[in-house]
Amino acid sequence: MDAMDGGVEVVLRAIRHRFHYYKTFVVSNPLVVSEMESALRWISYLITATKLNNNHIISELLYSCSSLLSLFNDTILRKSFNIKINAVSISSVVDTDMT
Repeated sequence: MDAMDGGVEVVLRAIRHRFHYYKTFVVSNPLVVSEMESALRWISYLITATKLNNNHIISELLYSCSSLLSLFNDTILRKSFNIKINAVSISSVVDTDMT
């Protein structure tokens, strides 16, 4: 069991190292990251437009991945610049609109 635990530690250390490198890249190059997100989104549109073998599932998968990547990168940027988001509940918006 100890050899397996050591292997898991090595893998976790490698994942942490890669994640730290990725966070540094995102913070240092936000415009490049934004362009990569846009490229993924456009590729999903092009797959839908060309209708290659009815690849709607692949197109939706790429679009969803680009949206998740955008959310993930935005979270990294927000945390690195200490930007707080004021969450507004839907009920408070509805209540103010009704009065």
